[in-house]
Amino acid sequence: MASIISIDYNDSTNNPLLSMTNTTDSITASILALTISTVRSSATTVPTTITIAATTNPPPLDMRTFIVVAVISVLGLYLNLVATIALFIKPALKKHPFYQFLASIGITTLLAIINPISGSLVLFLNSRGIIPLNNFSIYSRIFIVAPSYCSFIVTMHTLNWIAIERCYESFRYPKRFSDKYIKLLIVLAWIIAVAFTVPIAIYTHCTNHTAPCNTYNHILTPHKPFWISFLALNYFIPVLSLGVCYAILMKFQCGKTIVASFEILEKKREEKKFIKLCFLTTLIYTACLTPRCILILTSVTYQNKLNASSAGIIGADRILSMLYLILLPLIYIIFNQDIRQTYCPCCHQSAVMPDNIEGDNNTASEKAIGVPEKDDDSL
Repeated sequence: MASIISIDYNDSTNNPLLSMTNTTDSITASILALTISTVRSSATTVPTTITIAATTNPPPLDMRTFIVVAVISVLGLYLNLVATIALFIKPALKKHPFYQFLASIGITTLLAIINPISGSLVLFLNSRGIIPLNNFSIYSRIFIVAPSYCSFIVTMHTLNWIAIERCYESFRYPKRFSDKYIKLLIVLAWIIAVAFTVPIAIYTHCTNHTAPCNTYNHILTPHKPFWISFLALNYFIPVLSLGVCYAILMKFQCGKTIVASFEILEKKREEKKFIKLCFLTTLIYTACLTPRCILILTSVTYQNKLNASSAGIIGADRILSMLYLILLPLIYIIFNQDIRQTYCPCCHQSAVMPDNIEGDNNTASEKAIGVPEKDDDSL
């Protein structure tokens, strides 16, 4: 026998269509294999409903999908955990402001990994009747909804602080952000995340124990102002700020160089490496999380109407939101020797500065700083 559950479209607390837009929900929805059919309303005053045909007993999980999610999550957990530990224990990394921000991003990435791991675990235990039905919604809010949103908000604002810090140090060298100011910015990002995450988690309803937790199944009242402010403060404004900051940095780095000492040239080379690392980290994370923001925007704008394009965005979000968990630590390994040595202790410094620098290097170190190069127009 199959139990029929009718859910009102206009019911802001039970909207299964929005639940399909979340990464974990999309994966677990395919695992649970629910049959969804649309029922047209017979009158204009009667809201459209969706009828979900589900078995009385919780359906078994697809172990193949569960194993794929588990492997990606465990690999991402290992890579990010080692990188985060290196950012906290390496003295050379703790001194630089950028790596202090990066340590905060490492924590949020670990928090994001909790989402698929805990989500799969909660559904696995629920499918076998281990979790009581009255506690399923609470577990889903704590272990699925809250980590996803909190990680996203903190990471976006931290990436924005990194770009602003790079601009400040590039134009006000040798001045840089103090450790106290950096910690204040990190705490501010977490405060913003908690301020948005708590209402979302409170208004989340996971009443159907046979269906995945509806992470997007929580339209607040009024829902449009909340979600528009959510996207504006946590996505559009940070992305705009990031674009402006990196455009300024790229223009600054592409300017004419000056004849300087070997030490100054080495510092400028390291500065370019920092900017490349910051830019790639920002680009990867923003690109991977953009489909999720598009889904939130379309859900609010088009009254949660799912179409073919939405299904494609859901698929992209499902893949990309898992992919960045592996790509970010790989970027850290490529660009930083200290983090690379944490994964592989046999990796030593590839380029060691010789004691005696011959020829032109000795001459370059004796040249004065600030002598401009000759332009081609002066010939």
